[in-house]
Amino acid sequence: VGIDIDDEALDAAYENLELNHISDDAVTLRHTREVVQDSTGIILRDDAAGQSLQFDIVVANILIGPLMKLAPILSMAVREDGGVLCLCGLREEQLPDIRACYARWGVSFDDSVRLMEHTQWR
Repeated sequence: VGIDIDDEALDAAYENLELNHISDDAVTLRHTREVVQDSTGIILRDDAAGQSLQFDIVVANILIGPLMKLAPILSMAVREDGGVLCLCGLREEQLPDIRACYARWGVSFDDSVRLMEHTQWR
């Protein structure tokens, strides 16, 4: 499941599915205007079912300001039992602030945190 508030981001996601030979049936991409947290996960405000959702993997590739603001929601979106949160686009000097912010929401980062230089991106 891919969720975004930006139509252009979803268009890019569909293009990436095609470039990587991934069937549209294998991935669900959803547009929403608002995501809110509840006691067991997150709710897409414009989802008619209004069900609470959690995911095995949550990836956020945005700037540090929005990552910190969204910490409660992103934290609740990850399954407690083996879920993975991947925060992308950070600089090394921003890691202590991100770690402290997400720790307040029960997220701990392990030694698998990797920093990659621009030349290592794929």
